[in-house]
Amino acid sequence: VLLPCSGSLLPIRVSPYKSLMVALRYPGARLIETRWNAFSRVDVVASGFVRHAPGLSLRCNASIPEQLGVIVDGDDLSAITRYDGDPSSLFFTEFLPSALPYRLVVRPRVLVIGAGGGLSVLTALHYNSDRVVAVEVNPIVVELVQQEYREFSGSVYNNEKVVVVVSDGRSFTQGSAETFDIIELPMAHGASASSTGIYALSEDYIYTVESFRELIGHLSENGFLTVSRWLLPPPREDVRIVSLAFEALEELGIQNPSDHIAMIQSWGTITLVVSRNSLSQNEIASIRGFCQDMCFDIVYVPGVDPSEVNIYNRFPEPIYYELVNGILNAEDREKFYNGYLYDIAPTTDERPFFFHFFKWDRLKETYDSLSMKWQPLLEGGYLVPLALLQALGLSILLILLPLRRLGGAEVGGRRAILAYFFCLGIGYMFIEIATMQRFILLLSNPTYSISAVIFSLLLASGVGSYLSGWISPVRKGHKLILFTVGVLTILYSLASPIFSFLLGLPLNTRLLATFVIIAPLGLLMGIPFPIGVRMLTDSKKAFIPWAWAVNGCASVLGSILPTILALSFGFSTVLLIAGIVYLGGLLLVLRIPT
Repeated sequence: VLLPCSGSLLPIRVSPYKSLMVALRYPGARLIETRWNAFSRVDVVASGFVRHAPGLSLRCNASIPEQLGVIVDGDDLSAITRYDGDPSSLFFTEFLPSALPYRLVVRPRVLVIGAGGGLSVLTALHYNSDRVVAVEVNPIVVELVQQEYREFSGSVYNNEKVVVVVSDGRSFTQGSAETFDIIELPMAHGASASSTGIYALSEDYIYTVESFRELIGHLSENGFLTVSRWLLPPPREDVRIVSLAFEALEELGIQNPSDHIAMIQSWGTITLVVSRNSLSQNEIASIRGFCQDMCFDIVYVPGVDPSEVNIYNRFPEPIYYELVNGILNAEDREKFYNGYLYDIAPTTDERPFFFHFFKWDRLKETYDSLSMKWQPLLEGGYLVPLALLQALGLSILLILLPLRRLGGAEVGGRRAILAYFFCLGIGYMFIEIATMQRFILLLSNPTYSISAVIFSLLLASGVGSYLSGWISPVRKGHKLILFTVGVLTILYSLASPIFSFLLGLPLNTRLLATFVIIAPLGLLMGIPFPIGVRMLTDSKKAFIPWAWAVNGCASVLGSILPTILALSFGFSTVLLIAGIVYLGGLLLVLRIPT
């Protein structure tokens, strides 16, 4: 299916499996409008497919008002719900799992992170919340709800109780001292996309221990954090949120985190509630009553009995209760995580791959658990090693085999020369890839991060290459540059605390800070290559084409390896290795005859 794109010479082919195309296949469906900004495409559709009420209780006897689908990048669906000011039209929100915290707090102050089309905001207003702060990172979505479809939405984003903030959740909380009675992370991504593992290599800094710790820190004394995810057996990301909450509570110094956590399950969603204080008996009774009223299942509450779980939406075994209970009460939690087929250990800012749950050493078991379907394995991260093997094979074919065919004794430190250029290619790409991934936290968006980091590195490296003409290959300056790059890169691997200081600043300031942080290292990184080429004097000029080729192959390998290493060990490890590689380049220079 081809969709027209304003200002584009060619139409864009959207996968037929994405939510946008599924919605448009419904009878009478129509694409109302499409908008673009620097980092997203946003489509508004009218379709029978759009019935956005995640986990709605089967006991709901109220109708859902008309909704317009707001679909970001073809798959992330939220909805603008028609609201005419009649409170009875929002009665259906009482049957959503996300309504649970409103049974525990009266007239709360609410923070919604990822407000989208405004369903969570409508729920908060329906429960007479005193104040609702709606944080949404995409300005197009806010503009649609607040202006273009203002009458349709009942001016939900213009309500006197609602404050709309265009920002990502981490930047907002870092820059705000306000506390809230309820903080909600609504459903994110479509169920179909989540189930395939398509986001496995995507960084998500809202689902990390540091983020949860910060969110819990913004709760009032009797406040609650609520997080909803799609129910996607076998359990993976839907229980990983429990490990995140547990770790965050422990880091906040709470002695018995399991007394602060509750989890419920509907037919299609799972909802976590985290309390700033230990859950009281009255609150636990309210949770039990809510589940009974709505035919939701208790997964965990403090003091839960196995006979209370797996009643309404039954599995052959109470797998979610067993897993969550295991996470909260395991004597050796690391052993428990290691023993489970999927990776459900808490993610951190150092390894923010919340949707990566495959383990490299459990490929066969994972394949069997997915009913022998191989597609999720490729989308879930196993494609990266295949790409690495492909690049490695081509490097051997195009570089090593031709060099071996040349034969003969090593002339003028040939191996050291080529290894030097290989180190430069690997080191540069390790730094570039790890920095792009890491700066997503600071700049809130991958597009901004990629653009800012590449601009800063290439501009600074270009200046460095120009300045390299004043540095002699045979003098100490060359060796000092390599040493400085290596040491500085290692120091950069320890620079995470700087982000915490900068996160609450305006985006333009953070963009400027990105350049200031990256430019010094980028300038130095631009110097070693042209100096290395100048090292190849008359007797070694034949190696210049080989130097370029080896550096190019190293750059390809260096763009894949950091992702694999970051998934397993974190960004700091990638930068640490890059620093060591540059120091290795220094040792190789010492072996090259001048």
